[in-house]
Amino acid sequence: MADWTERYRPNTLSSVRGNNKARDNFLEWAETWDEHGDPVVLHGAPGVGKTSAAHALAADKGWKVVELNASDQRTADVIERFAGRAAQNTTLEASMAGNPSQKQLVILDEADNIHYQSDRGGSQAVTALLKKANQPIVLIANDYYDMSNGLRNAAQEIEFRDISPRSIVPVLRDILRKEDIGFEEDALKEIAEANRGDLRAAIKDLQTTAEAVEYVSVENVRTGRRDSGVGLFSFLDAVLKEEPAERALQLSYDVDETPDDLLKWVEDKAPKVYTTEELATAYEFLANAELWTARVYTTDFDYSWWRYATDNLAGGVAAARKSTRGGWTRV
Repeated sequence: MADWTERYRPNTLSSVRGNNKARDNFLEWAETWDEHGDPVVLHGAPGVGKTSAAHALAADKGWKVVELNASDQRTADVIERFAGRAAQNTTLEASMAGNPSQKQLVILDEADNIHYQSDRGGSQAVTALLKKANQPIVLIANDYYDMSNGLRNAAQEIEFRDISPRSIVPVLRDILRKEDIGFEEDALKEIAEANRGDLRAAIKDLQTTAEAVEYVSVENVRTGRRDSGVGLFSFLDAVLKEEPAERALQLSYDVDETPDDLLKWVEDKAPKVYTTEELATAYEFLANAELWTARVYTTDFDYSWWRYATDNLAGGVAAARKSTRGGWTRV
């Protein structure tokens, strides 16, 4: 079965759900870009629609898209060769079609991780690109304040907030109706609540449940979650040895441990697995995770901050690793 997060990705900006203010501000940025020429940073937790909004905007405007993400080797040469060329020139196709003014939207994903890559000049290269580009550029980041000062100062910023369960449920409902699958409304609420503002993760959970049953009920949603739970040591293996950042983050949602506890485990095991250089970067992410977990208790137990802690202790620490390892992580 095709991935529902791709099949039902918004193809127009107006169909991006749950962040109306951010969506409207993004559209205004695009419509006035010829006047200001600024790049923009879309930031917020994973799964809230940042990258989907960028692609939907390009589709609405008829702009070509050039995209780099964390899986690319972010050396200055690569940035200049791809993003630089796209940002400073009109497209060859547009010129040949007699429309040399057609724009290209350059999307630089995971901009908050650029300076953690092996090429320490990555953020400087992107900042220099932003200053000389004559095409619109969107930077995507989970944590705005993890970006370098140069990147933040060079761009406008728009925050995408966690999507409320009330906004997630209609998306899930629409998908099941299009797939002709029956459901209990409370089952959709259960999925929406469990995924803590992450629409993409909610759609993945919905698909996992729907593939196994003919009718989506509260009971089989709960059963599926128990069956698909990830063990603690499998999670540690994923973060410290095996999986890329995005997959490690996704697995963190299925571990029956709080971010507080996961943080302690990762802090304990990382020195036994990582090189000195990897550990230095990992500790930066772990320090950020500690700040986010502390914020829970200084804001009358607002557990929404846990998502940012998990992003750092799982995705960030996994991103600090330069290669995969064998073996298992144990006590």
